[in-house]
This record gives sequence, structure tokens and C-alpha cells, in this order.
Amino acid sequence: MLAGRYRIVNVVSAGANTIIADAYDSGGDRPVTFKIVQPELAESDEFRRDFRRAAEMASALAHPNIAAVLDWGEVDLGDQSTVFWVVEYLGGGSLRDLFDRGRLLESSQALVVGLEACRALDAAHQRGIAHTELTPSKLVFGADRRLRIIDFGMAELLGRHAWTEPATVATHVARYAAPEQALGLSVTDKTDVYALTLALLEAVTGSVPFAADSTVATLAARVDKLMPVSADLGSLAAVLERAGRPDPEDRSSAAEFGRALVQAAGRLPRPEPIPIVAAGLFETFGMEQPAAAADTESGESPTVPPADTATPADTATPADSADTATPADDPDNATPADTAPPGPVLAPVLAPGVVPPPPPTPPTDVVPPPPSAADTVPTPPATEASEPASDEPSEPTAPADAGPLPTTDMSAAPGAEPLIILTDTADIASPDQVEPADHDEPGDAAEGAAPGDLDESSDGAAPSGSGAVAPPLDEPAATTESAAVEVTAQSPAALAATTTLPTTGMSDTSGAPTEQMPATPLAPPSGGRRRRRRRGDLYDDERPQRRTGAIVALSLFVLVGLAAVAFAAFWLLRTKTYEVPDLVGVDEAVALNEISGNGWEIIIDTERSDEQPVVGAVIRTFPAAGAELDEGAEFRLFVSEGPLFRVLPDVAGLRSDEAQAQLEALQLSSFVDGDVFDEEVPPDIVVSWVVRGDASKVAGDEVLPGTTVAMTVSKGPAPRIVPNVVGGTLDEAIAAAAAVQLNVTSAEAFSDDVPVGIVISQDVGAATELPRDGTFQVTVSKGRDLITLPELEGLNFTAAQQALTDAGFTIGSLLGTTEGVFQSISIDTEPIGDLYPRGTAVDLIFL
Repeated sequence: MLAGRYRIVNVVSAGANTIIADAYDSGGDRPVTFKIVQPELAESDEFRRDFRRAAEMASALAHPNIAAVLDWGEVDLGDQSTVFWVVEYLGGGSLRDLFDRGRLLESSQALVVGLEACRALDAAHQRGIAHTELTPSKLVFGADRRLRIIDFGMAELLGRHAWTEPATVATHVARYAAPEQALGLSVTDKTDVYALTLALLEAVTGSVPFAADSTVATLAARVDKLMPVSADLGSLAAVLERAGRPDPEDRSSAAEFGRALVQAAGRLPRPEPIPIVAAGLFETFGMEQPAAAADTESGESPTVPPADTATPADTATPADSADTATPADDPDNATPADTAPPGPVLAPVLAPGVVPPPPPTPPTDVVPPPPSAADTVPTPPATEASEPASDEPSEPTAPADAGPLPTTDMSAAPGAEPLIILTDTADIASPDQVEPADHDEPGDAAEGAAPGDLDESSDGAAPSGSGAVAPPLDEPAATTESAAVEVTAQSPAALAATTTLPTTGMSDTSGAPTEQMPATPLAPPSGGRRRRRRRGDLYDDERPQRRTGAIVALSLFVLVGLAAVAFAAFWLLRTKTYEVPDLVGVDEAVALNEISGNGWEIIIDTERSDEQPVVGAVIRTFPAAGAELDEGAEFRLFVSEGPLFRVLPDVAGLRSDEAQAQLEALQLSSFVDGDVFDEEVPPDIVVSWVVRGDASKVAGDEVLPGTTVAMTVSKGPAPRIVPNVVGGTLDEAIAAAAAVQLNVTSAEAFSDDVPVGIVISQDVGAATELPRDGTFQVTVSKGRDLITLPELEGLNFTAAQQALTDAGFTIGSLLGTTEGVFQSISIDTEPIGDLYPRGTAVDLIFL
């Protein structure tokens, strides 16, 4: 149990700088990651002061893609003291763990990783904080599949000493360094963009550009060199090339990098979920195996890539990097039972130019059934699939606990077909259940079909190659719920396709009518053409019957037909209306996905908002939630760019507590970075301040909430050193004190040794500190203390004794009697003129 609340469960790694352990926080009732700095690094007060600042800065970073720092402080390890910090527990492993398991990402998966990393970097860079050591081990996934960047502030602090001499930097760190770091220049926020570019290239290609056998060669290889990006990466290539330019001035910022990734997403296929460590035994979404990977069918662990992709020091959780591949990990070795779990089956999306495998051909004698009453009403698309749509083995779907899919909005490549989900195969009859129909009269088969009800190749039967099978004619028609076909558009072109149902890439379709494929009345199953009953012959004596009834019937039939045509035209040409959902607070990608099928013209405006401070969250919509909006109408999403900027106030001249209160009201962090002596500013008054991470910011500039301001407070004037004035005159003492802004008071005293007017002593010793304008006292000599001998003639003993004592003499001996009369005195001390030193003894003679 460390720090009184963290119980160590497992020591994950022990490196040169830190010890990383899984721990349980008894105070917060949660698992955490506990990181301890090696005691020898934390010995100096300077390091601990820097650590405290880094911890305060890191704990102030609140972003969905930045690992939260939960606690920090000091802890004792045996007889040594050191510092620690606590980070939220992330169970999905790092990008390095994927590399160590021999996994690669598709371009669209790497784009998702890059976009989430750019969001984190942009949030930190706006606060003036750069990571400076962004490697794949710092890109960690939670169990929710969301990426977090770890060790903001701490990575720079622990690596600061090594970067003073770049040649001493560890090779696994140097692989992801920017050219300015190799040259020993100052790092900027664009240093992180370069490192992220290298990590994304490694994720897709399996190798790190410019990597060499030594640190020196690795760093030198990237100086003034363009990033080698293959055109095989498609739309991602140009984005990575700009983000990896050697000159920081030409390089993308994190925000520009992220926006470029979003623009490139529309030209890439929809990404599969990232194969995080936590779900790696159950999913193989879009993963590639390098050529060196072991045979998964044999059960052996995949071979670890070369040294440029796996180093122990760069792996955050080595325990996860040794997992063993199983047949379930490889879709090529999986059996149908392994790869087709129950539930909806997702038809694969085909890239442009790829010919889908031919679907099974239905029997030639199968025709769709005549429409039932239920079939005449268009059925809205189903919202949930209940059964697989095909007997063909499909790609394994994500388990229920695999977490949400990435929220990045990725449209399919141009030409990709919509994703088809058959909601219920139980209602689709097999071919042997269908009665053959008579096709001798194709005109009868198409009788009653409205123009446009079928595609250009339709003759009243199901589209060729679609695999659609009609239910038996004597069975009721499929219900709208069980026979509906759900179409999820994956490209802008597919979103607009609402009048026809594409058949390319579909493994099966239902024969039930839908809004996209209206039902068509067909001929009776076996009756041939209808025969009109013949009227009887008219006799000569009978009056010819009028055909009024036939005319009326024909007229009614025409009117009904016209009404049906009008209703069909209205139904097909009507403008659909959808209710605006409540999207406030929802991520932009999620919101776009929710309204993608409504056919609205979506306009996205971005602005800053304190109500929705998370970047990418929907602030409001127009029209608002609950309103009805026609298909094709304009719909606006107002998306947050983050919280509103705060204008930096000038807190210089305020008391420190007043300055902190003013900054806190603006949601700005502050702390006293130090105190200094100042001859003009009183104590506890702010002398100066600076924005952490960006010293160029001044009062009136705009910053984001959470920005940290470091203040320097006055301690008042510096103390003065008292001079030594003993032995000098009073005037000299006053002058010496005034020279250091001190005051002098004086007193006089007799001295047998010090001449008159000379300083005998001072009450504050020399070299002692006094506040400015402080006072000390000196004692000035009045010379020897001399007294005058009083007149004693005619005095008795008592009166003579009193007179001498009052004058300052002492009584020596008495010769004679005290009752006698004064005769004379005897003094052994030589007089000074007529004066004697005070205390001189006098012998008296009374007779």
C-alpha cells in the first residue's frame, strides 16, 4: 500500500526513469496506473519543483483523448523518498502493443487513430503544452476503444536531461524525433505532429522512416529530408506528407492535420474497429499480418517485428505483447461456426473496380407473388436486424462488449454499394415451396404496373441475380416488420439513392414490397389468359339491352384507375418529412450518422461555446429538436470548437489572493511561482506573471479556459547589512547607516578608555540584516567621569560624609572620633587639575 491508498497489484515494468504498476485505489474504489520516478532522479529540490509544476499542468488537461492524471505526490520506497503520479487505468493496450503482436492497421483505421490524437494534441497545444516525446507507447486505448495520449508534461521532464545531448537519447525514442530535435533546436507544438506522422506510417506500413542502427544515424537521417510517403496510402498520403515536412514552418499544426484527415476520410472505406489488446482474442477487424508473422494455424505466437518496431523500453504494457494467436484471430483459418455468430450479417462493402462474387441463381420458374393488402402500403426501412441474411460465411461481428465503434464519420469510397441488412430470413421461402407460374403471357404479368415501379431490366419478376425468392402463393404476405430491408448509406451517392434499391453486392433480398421497390400485380399462377364470359344471343323479338351498366362500370374503372395512378404518383413523388432529433451534446460524427438517412442538406457551422466545451460536440441545431423538416431542406448543425476564449487580465499590482480569485473567475489556473525582493512593490503584491508554455502572451490576449498563469510575488525591499561604526564619530556612523538606507540613534556614556565623541558601541552587531529604513543605536563616549572636591571646613563627620558621597567620592578611613571637629582629608589619587575621578577614596581626620 503506497501513499496510504494505492495497493500495488502488479509491477508492469521498471525502467531507467520510472516504475509502472497496476494498482487499486482504495480511496476512489477503482483500478489505476501508478507511476513512480526512480529515487535517484528525484533527489534534487529543483527536480521536485519541476515535477510539481508538470503534475499541476497535466492534471489541468481535461480532454477525452488525454489520459487523466488523478493524483500525484511524494512517497517513500524503503529508506528513499521519491515522487509519483497516478493515471486513469486504460485496458486497451497501446499502439506499440499492436505492433509487438505483429498487427498493422488499414489506412482508414490509422486515420481514426490520427484524428483522435490530433484532437488531444490540439487541446494541449492551445494551452501552450507540447508532449515532445510522442511514441506509439504513448498512444494508449481504453477498453472503450477511445485513444488517449499519456504522459503530457512528464515525458518532457524525464527526457529533458537526455536531450541536452541528442546523441545520448535512447534509439527507440529517437526514431520518432523531429528534425529540430536532432539539431538541438527548440521544440514546438509541431514537433508532436512530426512524431505522430511517423507513428501512423509505422501503423500502416510496419516500419519507421529514417530508422537506423544507432541514435546518431537515426537522427541525422531525417535532417532536411522529405517524409517518404507511398502513394498506395491513397488520400492519406498527401496529408501525411505535409505533416511530416522537415521545416516546422511548412508542417501542419495539429488542428490543420486533423482537418486534413477529416477531408481525406471521404475517399477511404469505412474503418473497422481498432483491434485493441482487450478485444484482440475475439476480433480481427481489418488487420494485416506482416510477412514475418508466424503461422496462426499452428498456434505459435506471431514473430515480433524488427527492432525498429518493438523495444522493451517503449512498451507500456509488455504483458499484453506476448499473447498467442489462435484460429479465431485469423479470418482465413476460421470456420463458419467461428465467423458467423448469430445476429445481423453485414454485407461487405466493395471497393471501386472490385467485382463481387456472383450470388446464387434462383430457379427460372419462380415469380413474385401477387401483392396482398399489406403489400400496397410502402414499408419504412427496418431499424434492427434479427436474423442473418445469407448462408454464406461472413466476417465476424464485434462482440457485445467490444465497445462503441469509432465516432469518426467515414464515408465509403465512391461507387461503394449501400450496406444491406435483411431483418428476417424466416419469412423468405425456399425455391421448392414456390408454385411455378405461367409465363406465356408477359403482358398479363406486368398488367397494372405503374411506370417506374420496376427498373429498366424488370419484366415483372425479381431482378436477375438478386437471389430474391417469392413465398408460396397460398401463404400470407410477409409483414412489414419481418420483410423490411434496411439500407444504410455509406457514401454521398448512396445517401441520395432513395427511389431504387441497388442489387450489386447483395447476397439476398426479400420479395416483400418496400418503398424503394413497389409491389407489382402479377398474373394468376396457372390460369392462362382470362376469358371473358360471352353474352347470350339476342332473339328477334327481344329488345336490345342497353350497355349502360357496362359504360358505368367502365367509367368507374377508369376513375378508380386514375385515382390509383394519382395516389401512386403522390406516394412516389411526395416530399418526406422527418422530425428533428435532439442532438445537443452529441458528437458531430454521431449526429451526422443519426440524420444521414433524412435527405437533408446539412450545413455545419463551428463556434466556441462554454455550454458545450468539448470539441466536436453539437451546440444547437436549426431547426431545433422536435421540429418537422422536409427531405432536401437545409439543416444546420452548430458544432463546438471548444470553450470560449478568455481575455488575460493584468494582475500585476494586485495582492496574490486577489489575483488568484480574478483568474479563477475566468476559469484560469494560477499559482505563485516564486517571490522576489523589490524596492518599490510592497510584500505579497504580484510583481509579474507569465502564461505557462507561452511567455509571449500579454494582458489582453485570448487564451482557453484551464490555461495556467505563473505569478511572481514581491517580498518587499531587500534587507540591509548593518555597518560597523564603533571607533568612529557619531557623524561618521550616521553617514555609514544612511548609505544602506538605515537610521541611527545615539546615547552618551563616560569612558576611561575612549575619547570624547567617539562611538563606544552599537546595539545591533555589524553584518546583521535589518529591513530597509531600520534603526540601530550607538553609544558615544563623553570621556572620563571627573568630580570636584566639596568644601568640608566646619562640618561634623556626618555632614562631611554626606557631602563627599553626593559629590561622587567614597569614604576611606576615619582618624579620630566621629564626635570631633573636621581637621583635614587625605587622598591617594592624583588630581587632574582640581578634579578627581568619580569614586576616588577620601580618608577623613576628625579630632
